[in-house]
Amino acid sequence: MMLYRKEIDGLRAVAVLAVMFFHADVPFFRGGFVGVDVFFVISGYLITQIILAQAQRGSFSFVSFYDRRARRILPALFAMMFVCLPAAWLILMNPADFKDFSKSLLAIPLFVSNILFWRESGYFDLSTHLKPLLHTWSLAVEEQYYVFFPVYLVALWKLGSRWALGLTCILALLSLAFAQWGSLHVPTFNFYWLPARIWELLAGALIPIFNFAKNPLAPFPGPRSGTVAQVLGMSGLTLVAWSIFMMAETILWPGMWTLVPVSGTVLILIFASDKTLAGTLLGIKPMVAMGLISYSAYLWHQPLLAFARYLSDDLSIGLRTALLTAAVVLGWLSWKFVETPFRDRQKFTTKQIFVTAIACSVFFVSVGLTGYFRAGFLYRLPSQNEPVFTYTMQTFMRDIRGDTCFIQNSQFADHYETVCSQTNHPEDATLIWGDSHAAALLKGFQKQISDVMQFTAGSCAPIFWKKDESPSCRALNQYAMQQIQRIRPRTIYLHANWLGYVPDQVAGAAAIRQIREWIPGVRIVLIGNIPHWPKGLPRVVLQSGVSFDGPVYFTSPLFSQLANSDQQLAEFAQQSGIQFVSALDLLCRQDACLAVTLTDLGPRLTAFDYGHLTEAGSDHLVRALLNQ
Repeated sequence: MMLYRKEIDGLRAVAVLAVMFFHADVPFFRGGFVGVDVFFVISGYLITQIILAQAQRGSFSFVSFYDRRARRILPALFAMMFVCLPAAWLILMNPADFKDFSKSLLAIPLFVSNILFWRESGYFDLSTHLKPLLHTWSLAVEEQYYVFFPVYLVALWKLGSRWALGLTCILALLSLAFAQWGSLHVPTFNFYWLPARIWELLAGALIPIFNFAKNPLAPFPGPRSGTVAQVLGMSGLTLVAWSIFMMAETILWPGMWTLVPVSGTVLILIFASDKTLAGTLLGIKPMVAMGLISYSAYLWHQPLLAFARYLSDDLSIGLRTALLTAAVVLGWLSWKFVETPFRDRQKFTTKQIFVTAIACSVFFVSVGLTGYFRAGFLYRLPSQNEPVFTYTMQTFMRDIRGDTCFIQNSQFADHYETVCSQTNHPEDATLIWGDSHAAALLKGFQKQISDVMQFTAGSCAPIFWKKDESPSCRALNQYAMQQIQRIRPRTIYLHANWLGYVPDQVAGAAAIRQIREWIPGVRIVLIGNIPHWPKGLPRVVLQSGVSFDGPVYFTSPLFSQLANSDQQLAEFAQQSGIQFVSALDLLCRQDACLAVTLTDLGPRLTAFDYGHLTEAGSDHLVRALLNQ
C-alpha cells in the first residue's frame, strides 16, 4: 500500500499558492505560473505509483483507475461550474463573452478545454484575466494523459520493467525536445497541448518506474535521511522557490527553463521526508492543510478573480486579498462537502459516479451548445440594441479574408492565395501590409478603392518591426517584399498593433529604401495606433448604459501609451521620408475615442474586442484617412 507523505501535500500548497498569487498579480510572484508544472510532476508520480503497485499485486483494473480519477476530479469541478453558470449569466452581459463562456462549458466535460483556449488565444482573444474557466486547460492536459498512460504503462510492464523505464525516458526526452522547439516556433500550441507537457508528467512517473525496476519487492524507498538527502531535498525546494520568485512570464514556456521547477520537484519527491529540513518545512500543519484543499482552491480562484475583473477595471490589493481568501474558504467547503463524500465508496458506488458524471457532462454540453448557437443569448439585450453587438470574431475573419489573405504567423507564405495579390491596374493598386489590425482596414478600403491587395499575418508587424521576430514572421515579410517588387503597387499602407512590438528602425528604414529603389514615386503611408479598450469595447459600452442616438466617445485607458508610441512612429516616418497618419487624431477627441458610430444601418461598435476594428469602424477610419 502506498504510504502517505505529508510533504507532498505541502508541495501542493506551494504550487497552488504560487498560481493563485500569480493570477492575483501579487508582487514578487512573477513566476507563480510554474505551480502548474509542479502539479504535473506530482500527478505523474502519484498516478504511476498507484498503477505499478496494483499491477505488481495483479489487482490493477482500468475501471477502478478511472473510477478513482472521476471521484478525484469531477465532483468539485462540476460543482464549481454549476455555481459559475448563473454568475456568468448575470455578469457577462456582452453576448460574445457569454458565447465564449458557453464554449468553455462545452469543452470541459469533453476534456478539450486546453484545445479551445489554444484556439481562442492570441490576437482576437479577450484578456485571459477575464475568462472564468481558463484554468481548466491544465485539467484537460492531465485528463488526456490519463486516457493513454495507464494502457501504455500496463502494456510495457508486461514486456519488462527495463522496457518501461527505457521507453519512458525516450518519450520524455522527445517531449522535452518538442517543447523547446515549440516554444520558439509554435509558442501558443506549445503552452496548451499535451505533447509539450507530457515530459513533465513523465518526470514524476519515472521515479516509481525506476524504483519498481530496481527492486520490485520493495519499490518504496526507506526513510530518506542523511547528508545527501538533506542537501538534495533542500536543493529541490530552492529550485522550486527560485522559479516562483525569479521566473518571468515573458519566458517561452514550457521549454528548457521548465527543467528548473521540474527538477526541483523531482528532487523533493525523491529525497524529502520528515527526516529532512525540506520535508519538515513542507510538512508543517498549515501547509499540509492547504495542500489537502489545493485542488478545490485552484478551481475557485480563477472564476472569482475573472468575474471581479469583469466588473471592475482595477482591483485593489485589499479586494484581491479578499478574493483569494474567499477562494481558500470555498476550497475548504468544496473539499469538505464535495470532494470527501464522493471519494467514499460506501456512499457512492462506481455506477453512481459514472452515471452522475455522464449526466452532468450532458447537461453542460447541452448548455454550452445552446449558448453557442444562440450567440450568447443575444436576446438578453433590448431588441433595438442587438445589432450593435452582433459583430463577432467569425464576422471579422470573414471580412478580413481570414485563412486567405490573413494567415497565422506560423504558416508559410504559400498559404496566401492568388486573390491577395491580384490587381487589374498595378499602377493604381493599393497594398495593405501588417498584422490583424492592418487586416481590419480591408473592409474600409474596399468600399473606397477597387484594387486592394493584402499581405497580413497574426502578430506579424510589417517591415521587420521586431528585433526578436520569429523566423516564420521574417519569412512572411520577405515574401511580402518580393511581391511588392513584382507587383509594384502605387500605395502601400503599413499598420499594426504597434504597442505590441519592439521597433527595429534600422531594418525598417532599409526596407523602405529598397522599396523606393524598386518603385520610384511609390507612396508609403504609416498608420498609427488604434484606440485600445483593455477590457473589450462591447463590455465598456454595455456597462456604461449609454443610449445610441449619436456617436459615443469613451476615454481610452491606454491613450497616453498609444500617443507616445505614435510619436516614435511619426519620428521614424519623418526620418524615412514617408507619410504618417495618426488614427488617434481621426478617431479621438483628446483622450476620448469613438466607441459607437452611426451608419446607414444604425449605430455600430467601432471595435469588437480590445482594438480590432469592425466593418463600421474600418469604414469610418478609412473615409477620414482618405479625406485627409
